[in-house]
Amino acid sequence: MKTLLYLSIVILPLWSQTPDQNWLGLMQGGRSLRASGQYSRSIERFIEAVGLADMVDASGRAKLLATTALAGAYADSGETFNASKAYARALTTAQSSWGRESREYAIVEGSLGGLYLEQGELTRAEPLLREALRTLLQLGVATGDEAMVRQQIALGQLLTMQGKYGQAAIPLAEAAASRDAELRLTAMNALGVVRLRERRVPEAMELFEAGLGTARELEGGGVFAIRLLTNLADAELTVGRTTDAAKAYREAVAIDEKRGVEDQARGTLLKQYAELLRKSGHCAESRSYRAQSQRVLQSAARASGTGSQVDLSAMMRNVR
Repeated sequence: MKTLLYLSIVILPLWSQTPDQNWLGLMQGGRSLRASGQYSRSIERFIEAVGLADMVDASGRAKLLATTALAGAYADSGETFNASKAYARALTTAQSSWGRESREYAIVEGSLGGLYLEQGELTRAEPLLREALRTLLQLGVATGDEAMVRQQIALGQLLTMQGKYGQAAIPLAEAAASRDAELRLTAMNALGVVRLRERRVPEAMELFEAGLGTARELEGGGVFAIRLLTNLADAELTVGRTTDAAKAYREAVAIDEKRGVEDQARGTLLKQYAELLRKSGHCAESRSYRAQSQRVLQSAARASGTGSQVDLSAMMRNVR
């Protein structure tokens, strides 16, 4: 369940207003490297962009964008301590440029809360997420606004992790009405997880399958389809339909193969499929997928420069 709320996505259109092409090139290069799983190299680009930001933009916006992008790349590579430091620097920039009651500050605050949420640090995540949502509401940000939807999803995921399923369903149901297809898919998936944990399996399956219909038609929707398929597989297993669960996993693995990135997410997916195959008696096939999983996880650790650290793959428009 990925919840990072990247400010660089929310304010991305402002890049075109930046007069310095060197800074813009660094940011675009960093994003491309990050998307391809080359986290160490993307971090280098974003560090350069942070250093250049003050010289190209006195308003603080370029620095804010570069610093939050750097934080996201650190999180992708598993360097959560450095990610939290970068978000803290971004909060300082947002406060000095726009104040604590600003949209910019709220979005970065929510991003830091999302980072803690991914680490399971719920006591640190909750006040940040709630305060970010409070600020957006106080500013009169509309319910369907992208920043608002992201905060609703993050809060819903927090409440889910706390076992407060009834409360979690409220913001997630609102977010699931978003006009943004990717945010809507994220919310539907999260709401489906809530229903699954409530043992309302038919409702969960309906949400996952409806989301899959959209994801399959959406350009770049593969990553959403993978999440929905693995959760659908969990629902199938809950009602004892192992064959259907294996079918969902096979589709997820095939979609992920087309993504062409050997990262932590792929390694984990292969490992989960291998375990399902083992439990269903397909031992030889299970061993093959487990070996692939180990190779991918080791390769991802080397590529990100984290050794044996977990590499948290981020979803750029989603709450990774």
